[in-house]
Amino acid sequence: MAIYIPVDLTGYYQSQTLEIQDEINARSTARFGMVDVNATLTLEDGAPIEIYDYSGNLIFGGFINYPRRINPLGTDALFFDIEAIDQHEIADRYLVAEAFTSQTAGYIVNTILTNYLAADGVTVGNIESGITLDVAKFPRANTVAEVLDNLAEICGFIWYIDFDKKLYFQERNATVAGFNLVDNSAIVNINVRNDRSKYRNRQYIRGGQTPTDSPITGESPTPKPDGTTRTFVTRYPIAQAPTIYINSVAVPANQIGINGVDGQVTPLQWYWSYGSNTVTQDTTQTVLNTSDTITIDYIGLIPLLVVVEDSNAIAQRATIENLSGVYESLETLPNVNDKQQALDIANGKLRKYTVIPRELTYQTFTNGLSAGQLQTVTLSKYGINAAEFLIDRVTIRDLDDQGTFVYDIHAVDGEPFGSWTKFFESLIRKESGLVIDTDEKLIVLKTSYETDSWSEIHTYNIFACPIVADTLYPSDTLYPC
Repeated sequence: MAIYIPVDLTGYYQSQTLEIQDEINARSTARFGMVDVNATLTLEDGAPIEIYDYSGNLIFGGFINYPRRINPLGTDALFFDIEAIDQHEIADRYLVAEAFTSQTAGYIVNTILTNYLAADGVTVGNIESGITLDVAKFPRANTVAEVLDNLAEICGFIWYIDFDKKLYFQERNATVAGFNLVDNSAIVNINVRNDRSKYRNRQYIRGGQTPTDSPITGESPTPKPDGTTRTFVTRYPIAQAPTIYINSVAVPANQIGINGVDGQVTPLQWYWSYGSNTVTQDTTQTVLNTSDTITIDYIGLIPLLVVVEDSNAIAQRATIENLSGVYESLETLPNVNDKQQALDIANGKLRKYTVIPRELTYQTFTNGLSAGQLQTVTLSKYGINAAEFLIDRVTIRDLDDQGTFVYDIHAVDGEPFGSWTKFFESLIRKESGLVIDTDEKLIVLKTSYETDSWSEIHTYNIFACPIVADTLYPSDTLYPC
């Protein structure tokens, strides 16, 4: 086995200590020990690391994470306890500031790869189109990893960056395993179980506020003009710039700005804010009196709640259980304020959770398997016949001093649920932050550098006057200093 960080450190490796956890939708990790008898080795936090098996195959690539050093009493040697995290760490470093309309998820992923990940050497592995999204806006509140999590959820995809820094965003059946399983395969410790703890076939999504389907026109806000009031209240919160009529004459659109954003240098006439049900007249304008009228046309905001169900899945459960077959789930995503986005999320969750997965675990000494691969499995004793299982976790351990690795495989025939479950639960606990509201301006500062040089030549004329001395004294044409 060979370890590079980034130079060859194989000679320091402490045998039988390596354990690698390769997992989709999560951070793969490696852990091992090293011994430096001369106490001269220095390992930096964040240094790149590559680990190869005894046959020269790359089995881990990533970065050292908080290396620990131990100096046993009575010796000069240093013992290192090394933990490393995979290439996904790159996707945790950048916050995404982008906005897209009517683009496929694959287009968005490619754009994010180009604008963020490519600078650190990430390239395209396989990026599929997925569904077309009406709106996808990221106000630099989410990391690249979080954005890819959300896009994968909506499409029913998986995503990962492999140890060679290749980005994959694809259907769960896009990568075939190195070998299939049959009854006489060289595997041991087989375990199969079913789990419907996260099953659902009717999904509710409660979002924030969504625009009304049609504009509200000719509304007279309150109170009526009285010669004092400059702030007027509408029936619904406002979703986008309204049209304001004073005495039936429309205020020019360029004179209606966002409160607290526009009019900082040159005041405008009127101001509004997203999610607020007020419009305010600037103090430089003549206040409206009782003989004036004000009406407003605007798009309002109403609470967003959508529901999606899978009628076939409901019927299947009803047949099995002799009950209604309905399994409902409600999730609250306060920052989702687009109806189609909410429907896409609900459909994505149903694609993952209307399948009760069979969970398969086993051990093998044969390499060639990694997380994200689809493996065809036939195990007659377990009632599995040519079923496709997604390998979602592989644990690699160095078994002995003879170059033997044992691979613990975890696979599911439904959608991967372990890390997805944690991700979905986190969505309930916190706002997703994936939408730029209409009243926000996204300002992206780009830092650039330039080099300039210059030179100057100065000519100095020295004017010296004589100093009085024994042999030098003033005259009609000579003056001392």
